[in-house]
Amino acid sequence: MELFPTPPRNDYQVIYADPAWTHLTWSTKGKARSPEQHYDCMTLDDIKAIPVADWCAKDAALFIWGLDHMLPHTLEVIEAWGFEFKTVAFNWVKLRKRFDWNALISGRAFVDKSFHVGMGYWTRANPELCLFATRGKPKRVSKSVRRLVVDPVREHSRKPDRIRDDIVSLCGDVPRLEMFARSAAPGWDVVGNETEKFSPTPSLQDLPDLRELPHPALLPATGSQPGLGFLQ
Repeated sequence: MELFPTPPRNDYQVIYADPAWTHLTWSTKGKARSPEQHYDCMTLDDIKAIPVADWCAKDAALFIWGLDHMLPHTLEVIEAWGFEFKTVAFNWVKLRKRFDWNALISGRAFVDKSFHVGMGYWTRANPELCLFATRGKPKRVSKSVRRLVVDPVREHSRKPDRIRDDIVSLCGDVPRLEMFARSAAPGWDVVGNETEKFSPTPSLQDLPDLRELPHPALLPATGSQPGLGFLQ
């Protein structure tokens, strides 16, 4: 990847980043499934060298996706960019690309038939973490934003569109930048070398909210089939 582009402002109060990590693999065979097969990647040192601190207001929040097996490196990037790690912002639980929504919410489908199964290193992976860090004292506008995000997987490494909305709900309509973006979004400045790769598409935010649905265990059983607990 060429030198990372400079955004149009230097007073961002929100930075949202999904770095183009060069993955660590245990063998050359693993490289066949690495991000390098899908887009240009950067070394850890190159990512850390991006002058993010120069682009931020004195009070700012950082949301950064971190790979499970590279969490120590993600923490290094947070520090190099001038932020301090605080907590996990979002935990994305991945549904399969095609699943029976009605069966899922009614308990007729077992969890392992509806949820995506990734490769992982020791255990087969699913959830992906977006870490949260701060510099100064950014303000939290809403206390109702949930950490858990249940949304289908789409193209390789593409994150749920609704995360952007959740960030705005959490931090307010402030100057914000998405780094390594692969689609434009209203109200966001975006930088990266694939900013027009994807067009926004519907996700589970356009379907019934899991939080508003009754737990399947509370639904009446039909016939001889007992209700199945969801995410037990």
